[in-house]
Amino acid sequence: MSVNVLLGTSVFVLLILFVDGEYNENLNKTVNLDIQKLFQSPNQTGFHAYALPTELEKPSFSLVLREPMCGLDVNSQTQMVYTSSFNSKVFVFDGDSKNLVKEIGVGNVSCSLAVNEKTNRVYVVNEGSDTISIIDEKSQTVVDSLDVVNPYDIAVNENTNTVYVTSDKDNMLYVIDGDTNAILDTFDVLDPCGLTVNQEKNIIYVTSEGSDSLIVIDGFTNKMIANVTVGQEPRGVSVNPLTNMVYVTNVASDTLSIIEGTTNQVVKTLEVGDKPRYVAVNPATNMIYVTNLKSDNVSVVDGATNEIVGILPVFTPNQIVVDSSRNKVYVTNSTALIILESFEKNTPSPKKQIVSGTLPEDVICNAGFELIFKSTDSSPACVKPETATKLVKRGWGSR
Repeated sequence: MSVNVLLGTSVFVLLILFVDGEYNENLNKTVNLDIQKLFQSPNQTGFHAYALPTELEKPSFSLVLREPMCGLDVNSQTQMVYTSSFNSKVFVFDGDSKNLVKEIGVGNVSCSLAVNEKTNRVYVVNEGSDTISIIDEKSQTVVDSLDVVNPYDIAVNENTNTVYVTSDKDNMLYVIDGDTNAILDTFDVLDPCGLTVNQEKNIIYVTSEGSDSLIVIDGFTNKMIANVTVGQEPRGVSVNPLTNMVYVTNVASDTLSIIEGTTNQVVKTLEVGDKPRYVAVNPATNMIYVTNLKSDNVSVVDGATNEIVGILPVFTPNQIVVDSSRNKVYVTNSTALIILESFEKNTPSPKKQIVSGTLPEDVICNAGFELIFKSTDSSPACVKPETATKLVKRGWGSR
């Protein structure tokens, strides 16, 4: 597999093999390529993988299609990834195989979408058509359409089967019944933009670019309960339901506002990259990802410390979502869908842990790997469970 590492305006090409989670470098050489052409030329193979230098250990990411991508979401149950384009299409990918499953026609300028994993419905915002297309996941076809004036962003509360849609031009937030598709309520919000839901607490968060604030709404009462001042031109918003922390990107301030959800108070304003647009949270690892459009990178923030722990080069990153069940991060840019895989905080190798004084039986493995011991010298190794079973059966090692 050819793996390209983006370094400034050149590409560092590695030929590597990924075998049972192990990273083996066979060959490397430097090749100068035009980054614009790299991301905008047609992808003939359908799949490329990239390994990127970072403070985190050997993350890799895969370019699976070259199309002007915009909206993005993933069904963690079915592993189906949905991304919409400016060309009135929704592309459906298998997150495991990275194969294109279906191409579905929708309305014009489809720049946001949301998946309801409980009802297997995908809601696609068609900003240029003033509609919401509803896709049935089982048939992968459009089964209904809603008329909404100037829709912009969308989010779903799966527990209540309620859909929320912002209309930036009408300064409105729509509350829609997922069963009947009827509009239940509306809220006046000045220049509403980003949108997310804390499904555990039924709290809705809406960024207001016009007032530089985050609007907080109680989903049980449909009443606004807080108006939190953040940075300039807030855009994206995401929440960690396990820690009840809320994260807002401020495009004009180049910052990330970190908000305590219980008190609705900003606890930290973190400088990130140039023109941060969207943010996503992995509740399982408490890692936060921020797309910086003009910096051509993704900032990685540790939710435990609220500090940046890694920066990944990604050309003009836009939307971003996380599949926390498999620790995958999906990013769209102007021409592609990108998958960041095996992306987590660095756990030192077993050898490094032993050198630092850790006992063999106390060695820690990354998520998804199992500790076994080599039969000849009892040295520890971290391998996938299926590999551990094979090695033990062959007598190579023991659990």
